[in-house]
Amino acid sequence: MTVTAVPRIPRACTARSRSARSGCPPTGRGSSLPVGKRSSTRSRRPRVQTSSSGRPLDDVVRRELYLAGLPHADAVDVEIASTALASELVERARTAGRTVILSAHTMERTPPADTLLPLIDRAVAMGADVTKIAAMARDIEDVRIMLALTLAARERGIVTLTMGAAGTLGRLLLPAAGSLLTYGHVGTPTASGQLTVAELAALMRRLFDLASS
Repeated sequence: MTVTAVPRIPRACTARSRSARSGCPPTGRGSSLPVGKRSSTRSRRPRVQTSSSGRPLDDVVRRELYLAGLPHADAVDVEIASTALASELVERARTAGRTVILSAHTMERTPPADTLLPLIDRAVAMGADVTKIAAMARDIEDVRIMLALTLAARERGIVTLTMGAAGTLGRLLLPAAGSLLTYGHVGTPTASGQLTVAELAALMRRLFDLASS
């Protein structure tokens, strides 16, 4: 299971509405993932929780799981490549007042930034509030590519993640550059390079304290 918690800000604070006059916090330090309306009986701390058996699911099963979970979620995260499923879920999520995250994962390597930037354009055109891009980092150069991508897209609502042993550094640096969230595990890692929530919190606190001193 993977859990991440972020401070709440109004759903209006998305890539479409963020401006100096909007009252939304800037990206970078203190950035938060916009979340939709939710019942007052639920915790005020949003949570992203995933569970995977390592086996791919067909679109029919995935659709059923998404629709069952949507009423209880702050946000819905769908692969950009799942065009038909994403189209339906974007509409349903917006009707329910949920934040839409459209994502892409490159499991073998980190493509050049000029390959990744068009994915953000595509996600926004499909209705994303936030675009999430996760890439396998084989070395520090791959982390640098993702850092440059984050800085270039930070005003558009971006989540960037680097996987693999070399990508652990990116899980700390990318939020400082403007990624709206990062992931930590509370039991078993769901991706290579993940830190525990406690490790992540301690290291990020130290990193931000140094940056502000």
